[in-house]
Amino acid sequence: ETIASFEVDHNVLTPGIYLSRVDHGVRTYDIRVTRPNVEFLPNPAMHTVEHLFAVHARNAVCGVVINMSLLC
Repeated sequence: ETIASFEVDHNVLTPGIYLSRVDHGVRTYDIRVTRPNVEFLPNPAMHTVEHLFAVHARNAVCGVVINMSLLC
């Protein structure tokens, strides 16, 4: 079975929040903040995303160690 998001032409999506899929009531979102291959996320904004993810991961995942330095 092909994953639905693999069938989307990501080069034409405009920035926004899209519902990517729903599995057993769990929603996955695709967050687009720039246009692919045209604009890049500035480093301060990416740093903010790293911190948001780190806070979520620490609060939501038990027993999993995430090395945030791999994202830098």
